[in-house]
Amino acid sequence: SSGPRQLTDALKLDHDALRNYISLLKDTEKPISQRKSAYRSFANLLKSHSTAEEQVAYQSASTWSGRKLKIKVAEGYVEHQVCNDLMARIARVRDPLNWTAQVNVLAELVEHHLKEEEKEMFPLIRSHSSKTSDEKLIALYIAKRSQTQRIKSEKNMGVLAKSDQLKSAQ
Repeated sequence: SSGPRQLTDALKLDHDALRNYISLLKDTEKPISQRKSAYRSFANLLKSHSTAEEQVAYQSASTWSGRKLKIKVAEGYVEHQVCNDLMARIARVRDPLNWTAQVNVLAELVEHHLKEEEKEMFPLIRSHSSKTSDEKLIALYIAKRSQTQRIKSEKNMGVLAKSDQLKSAQ
């Protein structure tokens, strides 16, 4: 199957789907209607991914040994909270210039968060995982993602685009 082999592969599929939106969200030459439409799909994926990542990857990782990993997990929670706070503010913004500014900041935060997680947290997660624990965590992660993602488009499916192949492979 072409499904993810490691938990970090599953997370990375979602990261790549989030990256599908970042340059468009930051492109102020594009009409705001187009950016708002993209933002809806992006925000929906971001919320779903963050929830699943916290409940599966972060919760598991927080039980593993290693001070560095525990710090990275704690930072991840904080960064998710900052993004959630910003999304709540964006939902209330009416002024297009203010909306654009807030969405640009969110896009930059997410971009930084993904890069840092992949570079610093993923190797630590991989060093603790085994084939059997990863299979279980991937299944849990995909289940949580499919429960929490409301808006599904071709661009924002992430790991869910691969989960159909996963089910047929089992």
